[in-house]
Amino acid sequence: MSRLPVPRAVDPSEQRYRALVESGRGLICTHDLSGVLLSVNRAAAERLGYAVEELVGRSLGEMQVIAEMGSTSAIKQAVKAGVGVSLLSRRAVEEECRAGSVWCLRVKDLKISRAFYLVTHRDRSRSPLAEAFRAFVEAEAV
Repeated sequence: MSRLPVPRAVDPSEQRYRALVESGRGLICTHDLSGVLLSVNRAAAERLGYAVEELVGRSLGEMQVIAEMGSTSAIKQAVKAGVGVSLLSRRAVEEECRAGSVWCLRVKDLKISRAFYLVTHRDRSRSPLAEAFRAFVEAEAV
């Protein structure tokens, strides 16, 4: 017996995020740890001369990568240099927004959540402060 996926309601924030990704002219994609494309935005696929379905499942290694950003700082520098645009957290760009070195736009009702993990060395003891922080985070964990 196979299970059929149950459709879920898409909230307005996710709808706006999807519209933003789909209309983005640059390559916006997700990929697995080995670099195989899991999703690609339609506008970028079309600019590359492909249908989305032709790109999904292909390796990033097959593509001509122009730039790879390894940090938020590198992304901010690329945006300042006019390479493109990016979605970054408000906290990550507070200083640049105040200084006016980048143009900051709050996307109305766009909420992107992500998971964070508390990671510690398994064989090291924690200081009392670190242990108190761990206990706090564990108590607040969802």
